[in-house]
Amino acid sequence: MFDDFDLIQMYEERKQRLIAICEGATKFANQENEKLREIERRLLEMSRPKNFMGNQSEEIKFEKNFQVLCHSLNSHTNKDVKKMSVLEVYSLIEMLKKQERNVKSD
Repeated sequence: MFDDFDLIQMYEERKQRLIAICEGATKFANQENEKLREIERRLLEMSRPKNFMGNQSEEIKFEKNFQVLCHSLNSHTNKDVKKMSVLEVYSLIEMLKKQERNVKSD
């Protein structure tokens, strides 16, 4: 998704946007509105639109990743993961993370 630098840059742009909005609210100048539009343009350019059509769409990738996760988790429990509650699934994931950390630390 984002690395640390991109995330910091995005938060800095958002901060500048909020400052520009506040300045624009107190000063009714076109110059401030232009500054706000420029910041918003940069923010929009930071995030790439995702593809939601075709066999490489985000929806299909999400579904495939969900199926892989279910198969992986099924090997660690005797319940059907798809029928488990959200709390049960997250508890199982946390338990597996703890087990992995314990194995790595030994």
